[in-house]
Amino acid sequence: MLKGRDTEDSSLGTSNSQEKQTLPIMQRPIPPEIPWVTTTNFHSLPTPAPSPQLFPPVNAEGFPPSAQEEFSRTVRMGFQNMDNLQRQRLLAELLNSCNTEQLVFVSNYISPRLKRDFLKDLPIELSLHILSFINDPKTLSRASSVSKFWRSLLNDEFTWKNLCVRHHFRRRSSAAPKLPPSPTSESPSRINKFSYKDHFRRRYIVESNWKHGGRTLVTHISPDTGVVTSLQMCQSYIVVGMDNKKIHIFDVSDGKYIKTLSGHEGGVWALQYMDEVLVSGGCDREVRVWDIITAKCKHVLHGHTSTVRSLKMKDKTIAVSGSRDATLRVWNIEEGLLLHLLAGHQASVRCMEIYGDIVVSGSYDCSARVNILSTYFSDGH
Repeated sequence: MLKGRDTEDSSLGTSNSQEKQTLPIMQRPIPPEIPWVTTTNFHSLPTPAPSPQLFPPVNAEGFPPSAQEEFSRTVRMGFQNMDNLQRQRLLAELLNSCNTEQLVFVSNYISPRLKRDFLKDLPIELSLHILSFINDPKTLSRASSVSKFWRSLLNDEFTWKNLCVRHHFRRRSSAAPKLPPSPTSESPSRINKFSYKDHFRRRYIVESNWKHGGRTLVTHISPDTGVVTSLQMCQSYIVVGMDNKKIHIFDVSDGKYIKTLSGHEGGVWALQYMDEVLVSGGCDREVRVWDIITAKCKHVLHGHTSTVRSLKMKDKTIAVSGSRDATLRVWNIEEGLLLHLLAGHQASVRCMEIYGDIVVSGSYDCSARVNILSTYFSDGH
């Protein structure tokens, strides 16, 4: 009996041990298949063979790429491995298979990439030489808005200096004394720096305002050429003195030409008009008295030994002339007589003004002299 039990127990133990040995094997989980591991026979590939990818490529979001992204990547890599002729053939085939909308997209996409800044590709000296042929300042101003590089080129002083020369915008030197710099002031290099661009802009604006700032009533072009050297306007006439020996008279209301006074043998450089009486002086060293109504010369006054450069009338009877001979002469223009010679200046008398009996004259000798006319006349003048 005991042997039977032992036999049963041993059989039960054997079966239990077998169950214990087979149970773990039946419960072992099957590992999942990895879809991105390729099963390519690597021995069939040419040497060297690519290594299998244990981890899939990811896109910008961190996820595995889709089939479309993988296809695009494959095409791009294949295109990069082609030579130039193969690329052109592939592009031609792709473009032939595109419709109009797609071709428009391609055109808009590649057009900006085909643009080149030719000035940026050239040496700076050659770029500045090309810009120096532009004579219109408005064109240069628009060109400076193309890009930062073009703007930097057009800030060069050489371009604007040439433009100043072409437009005859000469630089006027200043004779003002230089003060010593203060500790708080800016550096002298910044204070005294001259800019041809700023100089041209100021002169161009002034000239444009003169040309287009007002309304031109009438323009008279004389058949003979000459420079306008002196001018006066009164209630009835506009009197213009010219360096071609003539005096033109115009109507002040409509600007129409009326007449010309001729008689001077040199350019007319000074004139004064009052109550139908005109007095003029010029390079012929003469002072002439005119009747504007009849256009006839009433008197020719001699005495100056050089050009009459300034002239003023006290009234219809008395006139004072200043000359490059450094003298002033007081005339009775009704009778055509010299009343007095005023000396004292050491250089040419350039300007003068009369107020009552006082005449003030300015000269190239850097002085202004004051004379009282009534002290020179015993008859009240």
